[in-house]
Amino acid sequence: MNVPESSSCEGNREIDRTPINDLLRASLCQIEEFSEKATENPIPSESWESIRSLCTSRMQDRQLDPHTRIRWARIAVTASDRKVVEGTSGLLKFTAEQARIKVYAIREFGVDYHDTVRDPNSLCRQIIASISYRRDEIERDATRWRDLPTPEILTLRLIKNVLTPLRDIETSLPDSPDGQHLRSLLPLIELLP
Repeated sequence: MNVPESSSCEGNREIDRTPINDLLRASLCQIEEFSEKATENPIPSESWESIRSLCTSRMQDRQLDPHTRIRWARIAVTASDRKVVEGTSGLLKFTAEQARIKVYAIREFGVDYHDTVRDPNSLCRQIIASISYRRDEIERDATRWRDLPTPEILTLRLIKNVLTPLRDIETSLPDSPDGQHLRSLLPLIELLP
């Protein structure tokens, strides 16, 4: 069911410590307000995943206007930020999730260097910070991944998950050293498990 979204947040009731099911039926404005006050109202990581999933779906709803869809994208990124991230694989999973949301927003709504959700420079920095391997190490391991222990194979798979969305915005990647570095990694996607 497609619920019309309003650009105005006037007249919306405030959500305080509401059950997640009520929150998932809330308006865009209510969810924005709730996510802004999230540190005051901590909720479990699983609830943030539900919110992220809802917001990602609404971000992709072509029946909504672009401005509204961008607002949903911002909340999806916020919800992703609020989820618990543990260990290297957790960081790579988190970055892959964020990359999918941000690449979609850049591809659908264009580059905006003043909006961290649609800023390719910011996305490049985030991805590079999450991959703790040099290009030559990734290439070496990618060519022999079948011989590696399972945890290393999983790490390579997660690196692939982080890099794959960038194919959709390769021409929007900056000409900076970060953008050039990520472009140099894209051909390795085919080699990764």
